Amino acid sequence: MKKLTVLLPVVALLFVACNGGKEKNKSNATTENVPIVRTEGLKIAYYIQDSLKTGYKYYAELDSTVKVKQLAFQKELQKRESALRNYIAANEEKANSGLLSAFDIQKVQEEAQKRQQAYLQYQESEGMKLDQETTQHLEVLSNRINDAAKKFSKENGIDILMMHGMGSGLTYITEEMNVTQAFIEYLNKYQAELDKSIGK
Repeated sequence: MKKLTVLLPVVALLFVACNGGKEKNKSNATTENVPIVRTEGLKIAYYIQDSLKTGYKYYAELDSTVKVKQLAFQKELQKRESALRNYIAANEEKANSGLLSAFDIQKVQEEAQKRQQAYLQYQESEGMKLDQETTQHLEVLSNRINDAAKKFSKENGIDILMMHGMGSGLTYITEEMNVTQAFIEYLNKYQAELDKSIGK
């Protein structure tokens, strides 16, 4: 029994030592697989996000299309709201002049509620459609810019291409790294090739 008590700590130490060795080997194996990051000779560039809105033709067209649709939606809302107000005002005037019976007033109120409900339903459904359409357009735009950026970077040997603009996190970066104009020209060329490939 005494021998067993003495042996147990020895076995435990051997077990820990073996496992420790395995963990160490495992750790070394993982470290060996991590690629070394080059710190010298990195080619870094950036483009100014706001410049794409006017320089990248597809972006400008998309922005213009979205704005036209939003303006048309706002005008239609104003038109419907104005028609509803005019209907209510005209019938209030008739009621105040004693030209409407209690039955007439009830009918007018029901019609006003019906028109208001239709207005709110239009505002919600068409507004949601416009939001969804805008989101889809922006997603396609973002995907096109990202795809073009990858190709532009590979073709020009750029290791890191950054976007400079609101929320980009870049406070300052030297003008020497600014490739905005070259990237815009590349985007327009990329867009022309994409349009050609899809038969536009």
